[in-house]
Amino acid sequence: MARIRAVFFDLDDTLFDYTNSRHVAFLALKERFSDLSNASMEDLDSLWTRYWYELLPAEVIRDYTVIMHMRRERLRMIFGHYGRELRDNEMEDVMRTYSESYDSSMAQVPGAGDILRKIREKGISVGVITNNPPGGQRKKLKQCRIEGYIDLLVSSGEIGYSKPDPRIFRFSLERLGAMPEESVMIGDSWEYDIVGAMNTGMKPVWFNRFGLKRPEKYADVAEIRSYI
Repeated sequence: MARIRAVFFDLDDTLFDYTNSRHVAFLALKERFSDLSNASMEDLDSLWTRYWYELLPAEVIRDYTVIMHMRRERLRMIFGHYGRELRDNEMEDVMRTYSESYDSSMAQVPGAGDILRKIREKGISVGVITNNPPGGQRKKLKQCRIEGYIDLLVSSGEIGYSKPDPRIFRFSLERLGAMPEESVMIGDSWEYDIVGAMNTGMKPVWFNRFGLKRPEKYADVAEIRSYI
C-alpha cells in the first residue's frame, strides 16, 4: 500500500457540526414563533432537505448570497407548510433569529480538531473539499478553530465544478502534490464524498456519524462513526 501523503475532508457534518447548528437555529425559531412550536425536529430536517433540492440551481453556486437566498426561501416555505405566510418584515425577523442562532453555535464535530492535529503531526497534508462558496466555508473553519490545521481549501464555488465530479478531486490532489493512491477522502455524504473519491482512485472513508445504511455492494469501504 502506498504511503499516505494527503488526507482530504468534507466540511459540513464532517469537520463542522452543521446538524447541531441547524438544530440550535430551529429551536430558536420554535421558541420565538408559535407556528413552529409543535413541529418535530425530524419534520423540520426533512422539509429543510426537501426544499434544498427543490431550490438547488443546476449550475455551481459561486456566490454566498445565493446560499442566503436559499436559506430565506426555505424558511419561508417551512412556515408556509405550517400555515403561515410571512410578510417581508416578519421574514426579516425569522432570518435574523435563525442566522444569529446558527452562527453563534458554530462548532467542530467532537474530536475533529484532535484528529486534524494528529494527522498534521505525522507530516501528512490536510485538505478540505467543499460544495459551497468559499466565504462561508472559511468562516466555519475559523469559528471552529481548525483553520490552522488546513493546508488547502477547495470550494466548488471557486473552481466551477462540484463533488462528486472527479475534476474537483483531481484539482485538489494536484494542489497538494499527491497521487490518488496516496490520498484519503473522509466525508459524510456517500453520494458526493465516497462515490467521488472512489471514481478518482482515492481511498474513501465514510464518516457515518448518524448510522445510515450503506449500499450493500460496497461492504469494503472503510467507515468511522466518531473521532473520539
